[in-house]
Amino acid sequence: MDRPHRVSLTALALSLALVLTVALALAACMGAEGSSADAPPLAPDAALKVDGAKTDAAPHPEAARGEGYMHARGCFRCHQSEDPADGILSGSTRPRPGTLAYPKNLTPDPETGLGDWSDRLILRAIREGVDDGASPLCGTMPRYVDIGDDEGAAIVAYLRDLPPIRRKIPVSACGETRDDAAAPRSDAAADAADTADAAHAADAADAADAADAATCAGLAGPGTRASCHACGLLFCQPNGCYGGYVCETRTSTCRPPPPGCTPS
Repeated sequence: MDRPHRVSLTALALSLALVLTVALALAACMGAEGSSADAPPLAPDAALKVDGAKTDAAPHPEAARGEGYMHARGCFRCHQSEDPADGILSGSTRPRPGTLAYPKNLTPDPETGLGDWSDRLILRAIREGVDDGASPLCGTMPRYVDIGDDEGAAIVAYLRDLPPIRRKIPVSACGETRDDAAAPRSDAAADAADTADAAHAADAADAADAADAATCAGLAGPGTRASCHACGLLFCQPNGCYGGYVCETRTSTCRPPPPGCTPS
């Protein structure tokens, strides 16, 4: 009479044991998925910017290569101040010879340098010669259209790694020339002259264009060898300019051809 009762108890014990075994197995699997030694660590958000630029103190692995590229491209000849106390590539308050084009501060300072420029905007300026608002830079700035993505990324990495230096550079007047533009001026003198320079820059440029329209004297066309050097290693016209620009031989400056003048 008690045999069926014993069989029922045995079946119940086996069922409980099976349920407990399954539960322990599931718990082990869940724990293994959450703590696997093979899972890659997540990068902390604080170490990244939106465009992927580094914000920690470690040097970027491509920075040294980017510095070499910038020396080879001649960037230091224009953007490096003659006074070492001004820091590395903080721009120049001395305009390019015969012009009122002032090389920009290239450090990551957000107010006076490239601190608020994205990587894409910096590389576009180097390749296409336009600023962060897509306005053309002065003709003294080469258009390095031959720079590939690898070289461009290394240059941007180097610029990102520079110490930010707050140094205001005068606003350039691309269409104006002046005989004493090569003379050094202090930051204070340059700031004081900015307003006067900007006031008559447009009138002077218009007058110069009107005079050049009557004659092309002093301008070397795209097919004429001249002393300008405002382009990269490739896609450079014989006159040293790019994109149909003419070379003003007196100042070795590239500029668009004035109306009515079509030098060869």
